[in-house]
Formats: sequence, C-alpha cells, structure tokens
Amino acid sequence: MLLGRSVPSDVVRAVAWMAPFALMLGALFLLSVIVLFARWASTPRVAGTAVLFGLVFAFLVGHDGLPRWNAYDIEPLHQLGRSVLPVLERGAHVAVYAFEPSRPSLRFVMGHPTQISEPGTPEQLRQVLLQGGERYVLVEKRQPLPDDLPCRPRREREAGRWALYRCEPSAE
Repeated sequence: MLLGRSVPSDVVRAVAWMAPFALMLGALFLLSVIVLFARWASTPRVAGTAVLFGLVFAFLVGHDGLPRWNAYDIEPLHQLGRSVLPVLERGAHVAVYAFEPSRPSLRFVMGHPTQISEPGTPEQLRQVLLQGGERYVLVEKRQPLPDDLPCRPRREREAGRWALYRCEPSAE
C-alpha cells in the first residue's frame, strides 16, 4: 500500500530490481557533493572532481542501469515477439495494440512488416480483427482489450508486462 492505494506487483518487482542501482547512484551523488564542497576553493580540482564523478556515473548507468532496464522492460517484449515468428511465417497477422510509446524495435525483431499493424484505438483494433484469417493481439497486460471485439481473445502467452492473445472466432 502506498498513500492508501495498492501497488501493482509488477511495479514492486521493478522497484526492488532497480533499488541497488538507485542506492549506488544516490551514494555517488552524495559523495560527489561532499567532495565538491570540500574542494570548492580550488577551481581546477572542482572541475576535475566533477568530470571524474560524471564519468563514474556514466559508467554505472551503462554497466548496471541499462542492463537492468533491458531485463525488465525490453527483453520480455522481444522474447514474446520472437515467439510469434512461427505464426507469422504461416501468414498470421499481429496487432500491436495501444503501445505508448511505440516500440519500433519490436517490428525489427518480428520481421514480416506487412503482417504487423499498430492500432491505437479500440475502433482501429476492431477493423484489423475484422479482416479475417489468423489474428493475434500483443498488448501490455494492464491494457484492457475492448469488450466488443469481432472475435474471442484467448491469452496464449505472457512475458514480463506483456501478453499475447489469439483471436478465436466468436461462437454465435
């Protein structure tokens, strides 16, 4: 609970995963402020210290922060995208629904650009799914699918914050 609201479990996992990195950056920032104030009278030393701590910060972000972010946000989505390759090769269509911001790297990972669409609204998604054939919808788990789709979505797979639905014909 945070401010009287429940916190989603994926947010708790992300914060726990990034906490050691954030602690390192906080300690580095505190240490750099202390050193800069201690050396304030000597301008070359202050500039040198600032450059040194800037380089250490850039190293930590590149060495530890980016891989952690990749493991949390990017890699699960790309794994899900790669898992769709066999159905794309059969001629299926994948709708990447309501991604904000869009993920151009996902199109690269999945290939088959003519079989991938990016509907941003429920109406656009309905239009894509009405075209017939084997259809899939890739969406963030917390993004609800519209109720009145022309098919029955069935969750096939999930990875991290992402889910893949197969659109099955509605039984009418």
